[in-house]
Amino acid sequence: LGQEVVPNSGCGSWLLEPQQTQLYGETATMATQTKTVTAVEHTVGFYGTGTITFTGTYTGSLVGTGVNDRVELTFTPTAGSLISTVSGSVTSSQLVTGSYLGSYIPNTTTGAVTRLGDIPNNSGNANLINSEEGTLYAEIAALANDSVSRYFSLSDGSSSNRIRFGYTSVDNSYRLLIIQNGATQVDITNTVSNTLSYNKFAIKYKQNDFAVWVNGIEEDVDTSGNIPFNLSDLAFDNGAGGDNFYGKNKALAVYKTALT
Repeated sequence: LGQEVVPNSGCGSWLLEPQQTQLYGETATMATQTKTVTAVEHTVGFYGTGTITFTGTYTGSLVGTGVNDRVELTFTPTAGSLISTVSGSVTSSQLVTGSYLGSYIPNTTTGAVTRLGDIPNNSGNANLINSEEGTLYAEIAALANDSVSRYFSLSDGSSSNRIRFGYTSVDNSYRLLIIQNGATQVDITNTVSNTLSYNKFAIKYKQNDFAVWVNGIEEDVDTSGNIPFNLSDLAFDNGAGGDNFYGKNKALAVYKTALT
């Protein structure tokens, strides 16, 4: 579990990152190397003033801009051998699959190493969660527009009764799903201008009185639906153990009343 310091904000945020595999070896000060890659999106990054020139399954280059600057490049190679030729100073290098280049994964070997995904535990207290009404609040940002869903939820510990909210696999899209005894009560999908920036969401839930507020504006209303039974668990997933919320989280709170 990492912490991102937000510039000029005076506070940080939880940085929850997915599992990633570092494909480069000997990453502290990188030398030329060849790696076997598949024909999917990859992202490379490093610090320094040097250059990585790519040949083989992809042709291109990434040029460093400073010892304290991290430069990044996302590309899709063909399957086979990717040759990364290094010139100049290339430090703290990283090559991963996907469009999100996570926190630096050091590797002192010549093979690949994997960092496990962040999993927050012990979130939520049943005595502080009201199953009759309440407000779920979050200030969050996504890591990337990478076709990955990321949710947090209130539930009874199962998928049958839950309030699920978060970003969908569609760029800049959010969804609220409320289920009671396995039956959908509320299903709202809408968009924000940018999920990569912090957005403040307040989800109000009460019998026949549901709303989603985004950055202080009431964007979505539903006046018909039942409340899930026995809400007791607050989790950084969809309430059924999937779609973990990987992103940046400055605040997550549950209020026992349906706030106005």
